[in-house]
Amino acid sequence: MLAPFQKDGVSFLTQKQGGLLADQPGTGKTLQMIETIKNLVTKGDILVLAPKVAADVSWPEELAKWSDDEVVVVTGGKAKKEKLLQRVIASKPQGRRWIVTNFETARVRYLRGNPTTKTKPCYEEHFKDLFKIYPRALIIDESHLVLPTSKTKLYKQTLVRRGIMMLAKKSLYRFAVSGTPVRGRLENLWGTLDFLSNSKIESYWTWVDRWFITRPKEIYTKNQTVQTTEIIGLNPLLKEDFAKQLDGIMIRRKKLDVFPELPPKRYAGSTLHGAVGHWIDLTPNQKRFYKQMKELALTRLASGTLVAQGILAELTRLKQFASVSGDVSYTVDGATIFNPALPSNKFDWLVDFLTERGIIDQPEAESKEDGKVVIASQFSQVLDLFEKALLDKYGVKCWKITGEVSSKKRSEGAEDFQKEDSGFRVMLLNTRSGGVALTLDRADELVILDETFVPDDQEQVEDRIHRVSRIHNVIVHYVRSKGTIEETIAQRVQKREELQKQILDGSYDVKQLLT
Repeated sequence: MLAPFQKDGVSFLTQKQGGLLADQPGTGKTLQMIETIKNLVTKGDILVLAPKVAADVSWPEELAKWSDDEVVVVTGGKAKKEKLLQRVIASKPQGRRWIVTNFETARVRYLRGNPTTKTKPCYEEHFKDLFKIYPRALIIDESHLVLPTSKTKLYKQTLVRRGIMMLAKKSLYRFAVSGTPVRGRLENLWGTLDFLSNSKIESYWTWVDRWFITRPKEIYTKNQTVQTTEIIGLNPLLKEDFAKQLDGIMIRRKKLDVFPELPPKRYAGSTLHGAVGHWIDLTPNQKRFYKQMKELALTRLASGTLVAQGILAELTRLKQFASVSGDVSYTVDGATIFNPALPSNKFDWLVDFLTERGIIDQPEAESKEDGKVVIASQFSQVLDLFEKALLDKYGVKCWKITGEVSSKKRSEGAEDFQKEDSGFRVMLLNTRSGGVALTLDRADELVILDETFVPDDQEQVEDRIHRVSRIHNVIVHYVRSKGTIEETIAQRVQKREELQKQILDGSYDVKQLLT
């Protein structure tokens, strides 16, 4: 049942009685966690907190496959969750009982103390019955999504993290599961260490100063200069000691280490700024819109009217205009709405790409079902636009998975896409919502239309296809627009990838980060 490396993972976690399972995506982390709990717990509750789709689909399916234990899935609306939790606390488990729910169930609201009576601050749980459970083990799946924070005070943390840390104090065993525990930010790793130590680790910046090289940095906002600290990389003099610290709580195996027969991912295109991809020009329409949006953002920045949230919004708009044409409309309260439209340089590239593979202009009956493609974007609106254009203009049927798609439809779409004779050769995938709890290894090629600033977001999507469940060649196509913000993103992503490799994968060449 277990591969040799999975047995090693179970042995490590069992001996440590907790820890971080950081194997790369597609290596069977859920199975290893189930087997670990079997070794540690014979009777009692095991609480699993996971992303919504993993709580709805992945964990129940894996538990049904690998365990005969009682499983209670606490998902759905507020009333349904409350009813299920009431049933849980009203009965004691006869053996092992798994309680699986999504992150939102663990939210805790901070209530300030009364300044007059000087009462202490307190916390209010959104689902009080969840905190009446004293689990033998607490498992945080995709822990990088909820554990990171540089704040040491409980009241300064996110609603979900507050709840997780309160539940951790009730648990004998604590486990974090993530194939991308750094996710482009050191806070992610520190947050996991803090969780595993039950908040006994040093503060975030004390930890950073101990292990990493930093330098002062100035940022400009609202017509003023703010002094901050930039993290350059791991201190090369401390790399061995740092590795020992991680070795004590983390086990991580790369796919190519444990499955050498699996071919490595290949990246197509040419190199610009050190990043490999297909570098293409904007259409004249896109150039005009992009220039207007860039000039507007620079004007607002210079005037001091662009606050931090507004800067992020403007960057997002520039990223969108780097993919499609369109316009921006405004709601009554001043919020902006992006309305994407064709022409699009990336859609034109995509049409040529799909035509070369016989997906366009080839009758369905003659299609080769072994040639399937996944197309990913962080913008669901762009996927909606491309889906309609592919169907209306070229008759290409696509499955689409975004945050608005229900768990049932998500599973149905993935299963249909995986079938050899389903007739669906294209899957449109939202980068964020499609990066977890999916297997799409029937596809041999992945097209990423745009990148987030976090390299792990893209890696998670790549690993939906590049999995040990199917030995095949995977080609990844990054499509980037020249002369746009995408050049800067590509450079930043490269540097963040190097930082992660330093920390997790044993590559400690700090010089690479400095160039």
